[in-house]
Amino acid sequence: FMLVDTGLDETEDVVWEYLKDVGVSKLKCLVATHPDKDHIGGADMVLLKVPTERLLVSPISKDSSYYEAMMRTADMISVPVEIPQVGDSWQLGEASVTVIGPGEAALETEDKNEGSLILYISYRDVAFLLMGDAKNVSEKELMRSGFDISADVIKVGHHGSKKASSFDFVKKVSPQIAVISCGYKEGETLPDSKTLDTLMFLGVRTYRTDLDGTIVVSTNGEQINVMTENPRN
Repeated sequence: FMLVDTGLDETEDVVWEYLKDVGVSKLKCLVATHPDKDHIGGADMVLLKVPTERLLVSPISKDSSYYEAMMRTADMISVPVEIPQVGDSWQLGEASVTVIGPGEAALETEDKNEGSLILYISYRDVAFLLMGDAKNVSEKELMRSGFDISADVIKVGHHGSKKASSFDFVKKVSPQIAVISCGYKEGETLPDSKTLDTLMFLGVRTYRTDLDGTIVVSTNGEQINVMTENPRN
């Protein structure tokens, strides 16, 4: 198993209960895409409760209590911390995971969101693209990187903000399904209407956590199945 990001520290019990429910007793790796609280707030809890082989972190760090808690916990329980390079890949069962970002242009911005680890996961005939909070600089870099970024499922970058998911990028990825993590802040205005319009125009079936609750996308390598906590009519 691999876990990508952990959510806020105040919702860490939700993550822990879900991991138990689906039978996760050990992690091959925990990926902290970047150091924002809504992505790593529960990382120290996961490290303490689930035996983890390695922790992968973004090249861009952050001086914060939750980032320090994650790193301190990893050191305390001797979990190796690695900063993966673009092109690094590994097997996860029969699936293949490749790090395709952040590239040099993204890192030069010194923006922690653009510094997100971007993962491309393929299993038989199905591919997933996990964008973290990467935005337009990363998207442009990916389009000229030479990597195959076409994917059946995309975890939309930066919670669906207008600073990500450009028309050209989404068209290049050509996903069937988009998942947007959003709505964790009261009064939040994400996802942006521009992003939603882009996805709708390109015919991408879109799910969002503020409306659908927990979203589970599964595949046998050929078909893709989506289950949501709050089924929509």
